[in-house]
Amino acid sequence: SMLRGKNGHQRKEVKRLCSWLRKSLNPDVVVLSNLLIGGCAPSIRTDLDIPVFATLQGDDIFLDDLVEPYRSQALSEMRSLVKSIDGFLVNSDYYGNLMSEMLEIPKEKIHVVPLGIDTKDFETIERSGEQRDSRRIGYLARLSKEKGLHVLVDAFIQLKERTGFEDVHLDIAGWRGSTNIEFANEQLQKLRDAGLESCFTDHGTISREQKLEMLSGIDLMCVPTVYREPKGL
Repeated sequence: SMLRGKNGHQRKEVKRLCSWLRKSLNPDVVVLSNLLIGGCAPSIRTDLDIPVFATLQGDDIFLDDLVEPYRSQALSEMRSLVKSIDGFLVNSDYYGNLMSEMLEIPKEKIHVVPLGIDTKDFETIERSGEQRDSRRIGYLARLSKEKGLHVLVDAFIQLKERTGFEDVHLDIAGWRGSTNIEFANEQLQKLRDAGLESCFTDHGTISREQKLEMLSGIDLMCVPTVYREPKGL
């Protein structure tokens, strides 16, 4: 219904949105955070006579979680909205090609805007791992199945069973929301059950300063994402 805009159950809200945009903001362009809320795009484009863009950043993940016939219905509605969107913003060529094929978006409508990181505070950091006797693997991401923490944990356990990797240590850091706590705890317990209590460190959710400190001390960064990563660097 959201995707159907003025033809859906939220038609009154679409009208209110257009009225508010016209009277309160009078924007030159509107950028939607994803196409899943794009049902309002045709009305905005027509009523305000301005271009409408949409960022694509995980719409496919939501679609893949839907059961049929709702996935096919939603996909069909999203494809029908493509003509009402002036351009789509993505963070990588890979994801742009993926979504262009999935949503049948003309390639000329895809605009790649690479992600960037402010590295000014990296310049004064000295690598802390030079004087250590251990090699360190780092995981810095949301502690979730989507980010592949379980893949890394299983691989680390196998690695520690091999000769020559006795010194390797695993540093884990990242946010764990209420929906991921059980999964995260299961993975950490898996390491303990394998007798690796002293071979990994759970840093929890850390600040930027702590992230920089951690990154300066690891030898290998590993975030084995198992889904189509829309924001890969």
